[in-house]
Amino acid sequence: MKNKIIFFVKDFIVGGVEQVLVTAVNTLVENGDEVVIVWTGYVEDNFMLGQIDSRVKQIYTSKIWHLVGSAKPKGKLAKFLWHTKQNLNLFMLRFIKKHIPDFSSYNYLIDFKNGSSKIFNICIEKNQKKVVWIHGAFSRFNKKNKFKTYKLNSFDKIVCLTESFKRQ
Repeated sequence: MKNKIIFFVKDFIVGGVEQVLVTAVNTLVENGDEVVIVWTGYVEDNFMLGQIDSRVKQIYTSKIWHLVGSAKPKGKLAKFLWHTKQNLNLFMLRFIKKHIPDFSSYNYLIDFKNGSSKIFNICIEKNQKKVVWIHGAFSRFNKKNKFKTYKLNSFDKIVCLTESFKRQ
């Protein structure tokens, strides 16, 4: 049985991580898997974007969600922004499900950028496997991004690039 896979990708500029994404999605499509990329942040228009197979469906979500999600004000403004974020969560979920009508039929949801996609968490269905793709040493992410062990344990699978990263 071929897999149906959704990649949640925070940004796309030019570099090694982006080349891994292009190679991975193109290989999966060549093997007959159905692949969707949900861009959850900044996507730079560059030559690598053109290398993604045309059979890969790409969905661009709003950057507004991230602005509200990163705000940390206090008082009434904080309450307003919290309610706005909750409403945007529902909007984003509807937006994604509108563009992927058979969303619950996808086998794997992959948070491609080290667990950084916030939209990823609002989209999970019970039968879907949660996968995180780690692009470097866990110790570095734990310090730099406060990527805690409890968050890592919430995924069904963890993809690491090297055996050294896997041992960590």
